[in-house]
Amino acid sequence: MKLTAPLEIPVELLFDCSKNTVQEYELARLNMAANLQKEMRKLVEMLVDCLTEARFARWMMDNREVLRRTVSLPVGEELFDFGESQQMGAEGGAGSYAADRLRADAAD
Repeated sequence: MKLTAPLEIPVELLFDCSKNTVQEYELARLNMAANLQKEMRKLVEMLVDCLTEARFARWMMDNREVLRRTVSLPVGEELFDFGESQQMGAEGGAGSYAADRLRADAAD
């Protein structure tokens, strides 16, 4: 969705239009606001997810040695799905590099 908003409200145009046209304008702006709210909600959810995952990664780094002594997890490809296929595509990119680096670290 392309985010565009008028720089100013077309007051003169709305003043000269019929009631139906002004109502259509109102509904169009309310629809745009609802769509923006939906997009913002998705973005906030994605932001919270990313920050949670980053905090978990920090916790893992800070507690790595204790975890290695106390927990034994099988390491496989299915454990390392960082969603790069959704975010970066199959070509790779920053997410792909991070996933590859984690896989290499886990193999050590």
